[in-house]
Parts: sequence; structure tokens; C-alpha cells
Amino acid sequence: MAFVEEHYPTAVPFFALCLFAGIRPCLRTGEILRLQPAHVKLDDGMIRIDAEVSKVREPRNVTIQPNLAAWLRAYPLRKFPIIPANLQHIREKVG
Repeated sequence: MAFVEEHYPTAVPFFALCLFAGIRPCLRTGEILRLQPAHVKLDDGMIRIDAEVSKVREPRNVTIQPNLAAWLRAYPLRKFPIIPANLQHIREKVG
């Protein structure tokens, strides 16, 4: 995450959600593509994965752990999109 923050700060929410919340990251069919900022309830400590978002079409709740909360407070979704521009290129550089 330090590398992402230093080199690709716009991608911090994407990597934080995938790494710390277990949101499926596939750029073709992954949950992350359908996840909306409204699903992330930082004040409630919960991410609501609706059936339409879920890979297996089953809704679930994901508890926001303190490390994820810290990243999302530092990089709020109202300012940093979940899917930043050039994400495929960024993933290649990070991965």
C-alpha cells in the first residue's frame, strides 16, 4: 500500500477495498466494478454487497476493519473514485 500511495494515490481506495475488504478485483467481472460509494458505509463500519454486485448473486455485509477505515478516511470515496482512470495500467505496475 505504501507503493500505491506514493506512486498511484488515486488507486488507493481500489487496492484498499480489494485487499482489506475482500472485494473481488477482476476488471472484467469483479464485484469492484459494480461497487458504488453508497455501498460503503464508513460511519456504520459496514460495506453492503448487494446481490447485483456480488459474484455469486448473494448479498453480504463486510465489516470495515480499522486499517481499511483509516485508508478510506485518508482517501475518501467522494474525492477518489473506486475505479480510477488507467486502472489496468496501474495494476500492471503494482502487481
